[in-house]
Amino acid sequence: MRERHARRERLQQGMSTALAGAKVELRDMTGAIEAEAATSALEETQMREWWLGVNDALDGRQRQQVATLFAEQLTRVPDSDRQRTAPREREDGGSQRRGRGRGKSGAGMGPARS
Repeated sequence: MRERHARRERLQQGMSTALAGAKVELRDMTGAIEAEAATSALEETQMREWWLGVNDALDGRQRQQVATLFAEQLTRVPDSDRQRTAPREREDGGSQRRGRGRGKSGAGMGPARS
């Protein structure tokens, strides 16, 4: 985990340096990003296999304890996807909008004509 963290810090530092340059070409950065993604995917697969190996060595009671622990951990992880897409609620109950629209439909347009 420390190695992954250090790798990501180096990647971010390299990206920051590249983005500060006069001629930024975003496509040139994709190689490093894809390499990090591939390395992370491999590490996740190895970690999952390690956990499954540990799980195989447990008895039924221990497996239940691990399942309970995982369930508790899952309830602590925020639903980040929902938080990003759901509009925030204001204290008065209305939803907060971020747009800069000036008026409401038809406001200031004068009397309706047919």
